[in-house]
Amino acid sequence: MFKKTVSTYIGQQFGSLTIISKPFRVFRRYDSGDIYYYFVRCRCKCGNELDINESEIARGTHKFCSLCRKIYKKCVRHNGDIIGYLTCISNPYYIDKKGKSIRVIDTKCVCGNVKTFPIDYIGHKAKSCGLCRVFHKTHGDSKTRLYRIWAGMKDRCYNLNSQCFKYYGGKGIKILWNSFEEFRSWSHLNGYKKNLTIDRINSNGDYCSDNCEWVTS
Repeated sequence: MFKKTVSTYIGQQFGSLTIISKPFRVFRRYDSGDIYYYFVRCRCKCGNELDINESEIARGTHKFCSLCRKIYKKCVRHNGDIIGYLTCISNPYYIDKKGKSIRVIDTKCVCGNVKTFPIDYIGHKAKSCGLCRVFHKTHGDSKTRLYRIWAGMKDRCYNLNSQCFKYYGGKGIKILWNSFEEFRSWSHLNGYKKNLTIDRINSNGDYCSDNCEWVTS
């Protein structure tokens, strides 16, 4: 007989698997006699259901269904990966869309939006959520000093790899102007000159018209 050494409960998660049943016995017949094991039914994030040995899932041996395991081994995108402005917050899994199985992954943008993308889009067609596209526009002023200031603000607030991110974006500081055009209009209406730099009145506040001013370097 097999002694029960672990205890699981309905709703407990292991990787992409969620336990959806109480442990039940499964008998196996061997030459030496009958032995029973404890199994639990699990549902993968892709929707597949399967029965897994309770002690094996508790040890972390199983984290996906067999289909998602193949995807995980082939795919270079995994939970925790950072691509552009997106952070992967799940491992790849399948969804059914119009009768077709599509590999997708859940992501979180630096702006806080959570969005699911087809796995092949990440790093190619998708480097941010749709809302943050305003931060990636190119302009005719891209070579001007004012645009470099705008790009510097974006880098400090939204680039996780920036050395200054922990002092700005890491503290929740954001840019509240929706586009470079808005920032440019505000700048010219509020005394911008080439010998001035942008300064936040409240050092813990956001970059916005109510909290910024142009000051001497």
